[in-house]
Formats: sequence, structure tokens, C-alpha cells
Amino acid sequence: MGNIISCNMQVATQGKGAVTDEKSRYLLNEANGATLLSINGGHSLDVLCYILGDFQELSATMNVHYTEAFVQETGKTTVKNTADQILIQGTLINGTSASVHIQGGVYPSFQLEIRGEKRAYRLTQKNSYGHVQFGNLIIEKMIHPNNLFNSKDVFYEEIKIPSELNNGALSYVDQAYTMLAKDIFACTKQIPDFNDAVKLHQLLVAVQKSAKTGKRIQI
Repeated sequence: MGNIISCNMQVATQGKGAVTDEKSRYLLNEANGATLLSINGGHSLDVLCYILGDFQELSATMNVHYTEAFVQETGKTTVKNTADQILIQGTLINGTSASVHIQGGVYPSFQLEIRGEKRAYRLTQKNSYGHVQFGNLIIEKMIHPNNLFNSKDVFYEEIKIPSELNNGALSYVDQAYTMLAKDIFACTKQIPDFNDAVKLHQLLVAVQKSAKTGKRIQI
């Protein structure tokens, strides 16, 4: 696809918005640490960085659109102070321009579009809950007839993924533990470790810091 020019990621979930249930109520309190940014955002940003490389710098905005949520079991409302609108713009270490929109309380979806000099790819999720780690992913490549970028007949063509590589969360966990066992016995490093987790959380902290200060953050 030539040099990668840009990427755009959209992450949306019905949860963490104006309606919740009792078991998910804790997700609406910033002090508990489990938020739209850390869960849906964390997994999705991890995917983006795994494919395209880490962020070099970024600026972010975090807004609270819903300040309370309806608890389904009780019919009462609960206070909500976690952001449900998160906007991130930045540059990756390879120079790729990145734009990310993570939002809660809306129709769920996931889409990552990667544009290069010669081609574009699009990663989406069928029957999405806004959780990319749940699988059911579809990868498509953009087709330009006769390689003409100015053609109006551009379309996307699905790339078939073997079912064993895209068989939902259960399959992913099984693959992860299989790789972990190989790493332990063969002293290899195929699976992400604690250092990878720290790096991801440093990215999330940078997003929060930028949103709080209004400044562009170097990572």
C-alpha cells in the first residue's frame, strides 16, 4: 500500500452512557479506574498501535455528555462523571497522522481505516458491541479500478480470514494461553507482557493529561 499516510478509528458503544445496569454501575465513577477510555479505548488503541506503531505525540479532548445514568434494575438515576466523548489526534512514530473518536451511549460500532499512498484497508466488526477484543472482525481492501485514484467506482473487497484466527473471545484466550505456554518453556516472547501493558497505560495517561491541560503531549 506504499507509505502509510493516515488512519482513522471510530469506537462506539451503547454502554457507559445514559443507561446502565447495577453490575456496570461502577464504570461510571472515574475514581474506580475502569472507564470508557481504559476499557473500550484501551483495547482499541492497543490494536491501532500494534498494527501501525506507537504514538509520538497527541492532543486530546474528553467530554462528559451524560452526567447521570438510568439504572435499569432500580429505575433510579446514578451520578456519572466519566467521559463518554474522547477525541484524539496525533502523529505516530512512523509519521502517520492518526485520528481517533471513542464514544459511549450511542449505537455501537468499530471501524479502523488505514490509508496508504497506493491502497487503503478497513477493519470493522460484525454485530459490534464496541469491544474490538470480542472478535467477529472483517478486513477489507479498497479497490481502485485500473489503479486510478480519481475513479468514482472505488469499492471495498473483503479479505477472507481463517475461522480459527477469528473465532471470538474464547478462541483468542485459548490462543493467548497457548502462546504463553510456548514462551515459558521455550524462553521466547510472542505474547504481550507487563512492559507492553505499562506502555499502553502511559498512552492512556497522556490522553488524560492532554485533555486536562489542553496541551499537546510528547510521548
